[in-house]
Amino acid sequence: MHIGFKALARQVPKPMAEDRTEQVARVIALSELLWDDAEAAQRFINAPHPELGNRTPLECASTELGARQVEDVVARAIYGLPV
Repeated sequence: MHIGFKALARQVPKPMAEDRTEQVARVIALSELLWDDAEAAQRFINAPHPELGNRTPLECASTELGARQVEDVVARAIYGLPV
């Protein structure tokens, strides 16, 4: 499911929207760090992942807990651990 940023911003109270924006930005930045390629990072954040309950990293980034789970998956990949 893809929701436009403007539509999301209208639906979410401002402080919550700012937190969500920060979480999504963290997930994107870590993905780009892992893959060192914007296109590969985009494919990663939009693809379901088994470690995330078959949700996409972008979907998970909508909550603080989900964003932390994505960070854990990326950190393990960076350090060469199984993900």
